[in-house]
Amino acid sequence: MLRRGYLVKARDHLRAAEADSGTHTQRYGLWVVLARACLADAEGQRGAAAAALTGAFGDGEPTRLLTVGPSHWPGTVRIALRGADSSAAQAVSDALRTLIAWDDSRQIIGAVRAHVDGLLHRDPRALASAITAYRSGDRPPALAAACEDLGELLATSADTTAEIPHVEEAGELASASGVLRDHERIRPRLRRLGVRTGASRHHTTGPPGWGP
Repeated sequence: MLRRGYLVKARDHLRAAEADSGTHTQRYGLWVVLARACLADAEGQRGAAAAALTGAFGDGEPTRLLTVGPSHWPGTVRIALRGADSSAAQAVSDALRTLIAWDDSRQIIGAVRAHVDGLLHRDPRALASAITAYRSGDRPPALAAACEDLGELLATSADTTAEIPHVEEAGELASASGVLRDHERIRPRLRRLGVRTGASRHHTTGPPGWGP
């Protein structure tokens, strides 16, 4: 919902969940915390977004991380780093390493670890490794996010043209899936890089693997 640009609806859903979470703590758990952080980040309140994560994810407890699933872990780290809260980002990374030590058989865990490491340590090789791993699965949101993250990191290098293919792919994935907010964020960046972009495609639903 947030990625499609429906911030008002997301705020209403969050308000309802917060009102009900007192009696259904186990039902909502960390989802309410994550939704609160994502909404604050979408509204440009980066400090508030990071603060929302610190209390819930800052203890580095691996089993708590499992509550929200692997696809959300890089986003959690990204929000924490945007809010200058490296402690929460590091806690997620530490919990992820513990999970891998317990069971490294799931391919998505390895891809997410590379993605998290790339964000936390600003490592382009780790992000490139995450992209390669995501390509072998059906996770377009994760692939789009990793491409955008790598492009953003490469933008700080002397040769900014290196970021173009990664940002362009992120934009194409967002457009194909009708994720308006992501696409509208990426389009101006591509135009600054001299890449012509089209309007996003509006879909009521996205392809498998790209949920609200």
